[in-house]
Amino acid sequence: MYLEVMKNNSNVIFYLLGAAASNLGNVISGLAFMFLAYEMTASSFYTTIVVISQVAPYLLFGLIGGVVGIRKSC
Repeated sequence: MYLEVMKNNSNVIFYLLGAAASNLGNVISGLAFMFLAYEMTASSFYTTIVVISQVAPYLLFGLIGGVVGIRKSC
């Protein structure tokens, strides 16, 4: 199915490459914040708090958003 879509529309490749670059940038910036927090505080506790503050919204709102999205589509 995906190969058929990519053959018929070349913009899909640009979209996928853009999404991949964007996700890579998000991962790199998340790592940078983690290392920066450790550099500034030299505390594993505060670094853990920074990492949790980055992950918690994805877990909370992502799970809720997924349930709402599935409920709306049914």
